[in-house]
Amino acid sequence: MGIADNPVVIGWGESYADDDELKAPLQLAGEAIRNALDRAGIEKDEIEGLLTGWPPLADQRPRYNNVLSSHFNLTPTFSTTVTFHSAGVISMFKYAALAVETGVADPVLCVQSDAAASFDDPQGGMAGTDVDPVFEHPYGLVYPGAMGLIARRQMAEFGTTREQFARVAVSAREWGVDHPHATLGDKGLLTVEEVLDAPPVAEPLGLYDCVPWGPAGTGGAFIVTSAENADSYDGDAVEILGTGECSTHEYVSARPSLRSGAITESNRLTHTGARKSSRLAYEAANLGPDDVDVAEVTYMFSNVALLLLADLGFCDVDEAGEFVANGGIAREGGEIAFNTHGGDLTFGQPGVSMWMNTAIECIRQLTGETLGATVPDVEVGLVHGMGSTCACHSTALLGRGGR
Repeated sequence: MGIADNPVVIGWGESYADDDELKAPLQLAGEAIRNALDRAGIEKDEIEGLLTGWPPLADQRPRYNNVLSSHFNLTPTFSTTVTFHSAGVISMFKYAALAVETGVADPVLCVQSDAAASFDDPQGGMAGTDVDPVFEHPYGLVYPGAMGLIARRQMAEFGTTREQFARVAVSAREWGVDHPHATLGDKGLLTVEEVLDAPPVAEPLGLYDCVPWGPAGTGGAFIVTSAENADSYDGDAVEILGTGECSTHEYVSARPSLRSGAITESNRLTHTGARKSSRLAYEAANLGPDDVDVAEVTYMFSNVALLLLADLGFCDVDEAGEFVANGGIAREGGEIAFNTHGGDLTFGQPGVSMWMNTAIECIRQLTGETLGATVPDVEVGLVHGMGSTCACHSTALLGRGGR
């Protein structure tokens, strides 16, 4: 999707819980919404559209957009949940932009919050999530195991090494060590040796190759309006330059390589729908990977970061391991600022709000209101959300207002 006069984000907000001050998802959402409204200088009665993602893991009520509307006394004329797996949080940029450009609703409020580690048993409840209940889970496959299968395929096809996977975790810690809300930010820097020596989770992936649970809870919200109405609000404008989506499957045993060709066929199991979703976003924005100053990307496992770096256009798929090993995403001297809040492996996963945290981090870098690492002179940011076993992909390109 590309728009001649780009829709803009004119207000955003976030909220955090910690172990000493637990907060439920609704409280986190309310604080984020209030912060977004205050930053934009508008009242909640002016909101015409409301979008949410999946219900929080810590509050499994269905139709969560209606729950939010009722709890906060909102009366939207356009409202829905975007359940493109958790990547739907990033897709909200697309649907909010479509709503304001077509006159369906303006402005549109987009919200997501969660506090899974505080109010749920995510380890037990998530074990069978995103694996086929008939053909996979009964035989012992769990979500980390499915990602381990993909990691093994990368090693066999491209010669990717565990050391190269480990460099993803090392770079994530470099970026996130200064972020006040990063789950592992206070643990200090990480070495490749520490990653390799960590307890195994799903061979060849170890503890530091996998996303940790936490922070205790997070919430985020942003408000989208049309370009022609942007001057009516107080917030610094962040332009929505282009978006793209692609869904390829649901479970790993149904990935395209296993349905339509031999598993030895090059670049089938080892590429994702991010290749298409990002191409659509780049074409809509008339930009390319070289124009991106910061990339905020969900990946959850170190090996998946290599796949996404390639499919988003920052390196070749067969050279992704070498790209990272040579410092391509390092905080000092890297070729691309990659997950400036520490990403999944350092910031962590508070639940489905992790995708919103990624989006807000990109907006922070574009507006200069950073909490941790700061990238100077950011003009273009890429946000990418991945859902399930590399199944659903949503990409948004954002630009500093007034570009």
